Parts: sequence; C-alpha cells; structure tokens
Amino acid sequence: PLSDAKPFTAAVLSGPILSNARVGSNGVTISWSAIAADSYRVQHKSNLADPVWQDLVPDVVATNSTASFLDTNRTAAAFYRVQALP
Repeated sequence: PLSDAKPFTAAVLSGPILSNARVGSNGVTISWSAIAADSYRVQHKSNLADPVWQDLVPDVVATNSTASFLDTNRTAAAFYRVQALP
C-alpha cells in the first residue's frame, strides 16, 4: 500500500452581504460586499411568498471590495438577493 500527505490551507470567505439599497430617479441601486474579479447575480421578487426568484441581467463582475447593480425597471416594491457565482 502507498500513501502520501500534503499540507494545504483552505480559506473560507463569507458570501455577499447587502450594504445598501437606494431608490433614485433612475431606479433602485443595490450594493454589497464583494471579492474583486468574482461574479454575482442579482435576483428579485415582488412577494416573499413567491417560490421563484427572478434573475436580473447582466451579472456583475466586482472590480473591488464592493459591487452594485442598478435596477432601472422597478416600478413597485421588490425584494432582492445577491448570489455569488461559481
């Protein structure tokens, strides 16, 4: 029988944390904590009881430690979430 062992380090990073949602004349801007060069998908729904979240496009590629998305189509109240993409 053969065996081998190699040490390694695993870093566990937190997911995106929403930091701000701002309503302006152009729409709703959502901001969150991010990792530069990682991709994120913003989703929304108008009722929390709805079983399906709707994707907003395009996906966002973070350029620094925060990222944001402007939802220009929002005309009514909405709930948002942000997913980190693989």
